[in-house]
Amino acid sequence: MEEKKEIKNKAVKNIDVMSKKLESLFTEKELMKLTKEEKIEYSEAFKYLDKWLESLFLSKRKRKSNSKQERAILDGFIDNNFEINEKGNLVYHFVEPIKSEEGEIILEKMTYKQRFTVDDQERGTEGVDPENGTAMVKAYLHILTGINRGLIGRMNAVDFSAAGNVCVYFL
Repeated sequence: MEEKKEIKNKAVKNIDVMSKKLESLFTEKELMKLTKEEKIEYSEAFKYLDKWLESLFLSKRKRKSNSKQERAILDGFIDNNFEINEKGNLVYHFVEPIKSEEGEIILEKMTYKQRFTVDDQERGTEGVDPENGTAMVKAYLHILTGINRGLIGRMNAVDFSAAGNVCVYFL
């Protein structure tokens, strides 16, 4: 029994030493790329989501009323489609990047602004029918990311839905 504990302790120490060596070889961003295909744990994903939502200064009522979207964004963090960049901005990585007719990748991620002005909102929604939900989401994605509406319209349904979940926090 004592021998098993000793073996377990040595294994744990070896894992710790290897982790520290790995961390010293790569930056945090490079480590994220190494593990990009792996899913992250729920608790870690929730920390990222909570940090981003806190930066928006949302009321508890606003967060609660958007719990469905919050869960979808949380799933995006778990699947590594969403991340927070070094500036604290939310970034969405497309499931299917937008490509040119020649097959070259035009757009593979979108970075959201933390804030926008009333003038940004007025310019971004000009000519958009407020009753047309899809058009309004496209307009807000344009306002929040700076990506033109035509390019946003080329997103597949999965990416558009995931990216659009973010917009509800700004409406």
